[in-house]
Amino acid sequence: MIRTSASLLALLIAMPAMADTFVFGDSSVEQGNLYARPGFDRTGSPYFAPDGFSRESNGPVWIEHLVPGIAPSAGAGAGARDINFAYSGATSGDDNIAGPVAGTGFDAQIDDFASRGLRGKAGDLFVVAIGTNDFIRDLGIRDLRATSAEVIGNIGAGLDRLSGYGAERVLVEDVPNFHLAPAFAGLVPPEDQDEFDAIMRAVLDEHRAEQIEALRDQADRTGTDLVTVKVSKLFDHVLAHAAELGFANVTDACYDEAAGTLCSTDKAVQNSYLFFDGLHLTEAGQRIQADYYRALLGQLNGSAHDLPEGMARFALGTMDQLAARSRDARFAAWAGPVPQQGLSFSADAGVGSDSGSFAGLGVGWSDGVDWTFRFDGARQGGSIAGVPGSSDFDGWSVVLSGERRWGDFRLGASVGRLSGSATGFRTMPVALMRADHDADVDGQFAEIAAGYVVDRGALTIQPAGWLRWSEVNVGRFTERGDTGLEMAFDGLSTSGVVAGLGVDLRYAATDRITPWLSVSWEEAISGFDGTLTGRLVDNSAGDIARAYGLGGGAGELRLGADIELGQGATLGLAGWANTDSDAGAYARVGWRF
Repeated sequence: MIRTSASLLALLIAMPAMADTFVFGDSSVEQGNLYARPGFDRTGSPYFAPDGFSRESNGPVWIEHLVPGIAPSAGAGAGARDINFAYSGATSGDDNIAGPVAGTGFDAQIDDFASRGLRGKAGDLFVVAIGTNDFIRDLGIRDLRATSAEVIGNIGAGLDRLSGYGAERVLVEDVPNFHLAPAFAGLVPPEDQDEFDAIMRAVLDEHRAEQIEALRDQADRTGTDLVTVKVSKLFDHVLAHAAELGFANVTDACYDEAAGTLCSTDKAVQNSYLFFDGLHLTEAGQRIQADYYRALLGQLNGSAHDLPEGMARFALGTMDQLAARSRDARFAAWAGPVPQQGLSFSADAGVGSDSGSFAGLGVGWSDGVDWTFRFDGARQGGSIAGVPGSSDFDGWSVVLSGERRWGDFRLGASVGRLSGSATGFRTMPVALMRADHDADVDGQFAEIAAGYVVDRGALTIQPAGWLRWSEVNVGRFTERGDTGLEMAFDGLSTSGVVAGLGVDLRYAATDRITPWLSVSWEEAISGFDGTLTGRLVDNSAGDIARAYGLGGGAGELRLGADIELGQGATLGLAGWANTDSDAGAYARVGWRF
């Protein structure tokens, strides 16, 4: 049966359009508003300013890579909707660390938004990237715990205003470990650097944790989805993987603004530095930050839900094949005029799509008149398809099946269970990031079938129909990592009913060899849908729910041969393929006593 995974196109169609974007913040996202003001002319500097608005980088800043066409508020025309209100030097309050510049703080930026008659609507993206300058301003002259409380209060007040102006989702950046930037090199003696770093991290870690709690409370109160963007995790990750990401220098600035010296006029050399000046990223770093936002926005729209859904699809597909192999044995038993009495044992192994594999043993019994029973157990393995990264299933299956004859009519039934776990990692489309996972995966099925045997000499024709109920469960699991993008998923449990029709043809070519062919079509007639809920780990964001549908229909062709080896031994060879582009093969050796 088809287990359709969400293609990128389908995901994009399902995602609400990111209608308009409004940005509030400081120099980490500013597009030149400050430098359009008198007294801040940067003419002749190496900063990127193709439109007369100077960025704090050697190229477009990250928001321009994320939202092409977004304009600084100082240059936004009438009717513009993608607007960046951020100012370099802005704090969460009213002041600006670049000098006595009025009307540039967070509250003033919101005033500018409101004065234009703008209001948020469904699908709009609001970004707040502010607070770092408050800590820079107060470093060494004030208890930073007081600064933290002030920043949290100021941001909360601003977010209340944005909620009143229609903001439904706001992405709020945390404060990164800014003290690692080149501007702070030499601030303390080398022998005190480790202690200084530990103190700063402790202060900022506490601030970030308190900020998340405040945002959670505010989200509960206002109904606005307030998402924490953990740029602190991003920058720590980039510093830890600098060489792999193409950065040759993460400690020095390419451009020394005070001395007026530039590392190189070659853009490629500039982008081998993480920092363009003492505080701000080169365009290479800006692009990584844009990728981080894209990954986050994708997860907010359910892209990471492909992982547990992929586990469920794998389990259902595996149980489909357990049932199909039982039908192969059932058709073989039905074809004979009478079942062969006594015990039988078997060993089988096979491979399939997505690195699927199994190896098992079975035992059977027949009364030689009407009844036949079999019990099979197997080790199951395979890879979860449709998930970026690697996730492998390892577990066991058991199947009990039986048949009953009434003249040329046949009845059959089988029940089975699959149990195991999926282990691996999910890769993210940003800066070599990944998150590890372990999840329990299990399922069960029950099938009833009816058929009729048409004997045409050496050819046996068996039309049949069946109904199968299946259930699959993926347990709750939380991804592990340190990227700020890890997800925690509630359990996925779904069930449904499949109806199938098919015909089996067997030709006794010789006394020893019987080739066979089966053609079938299965269709889900109920169930296999629901809603999967997950959430970002240690984040202020709300739950992320995505509907899924694992049902569908598929045709399948199976062919093989049963070969008598003598002394009660048989060899069965089989292969299969379906319209869902899955295929496999297996072999079974049996002994009758």
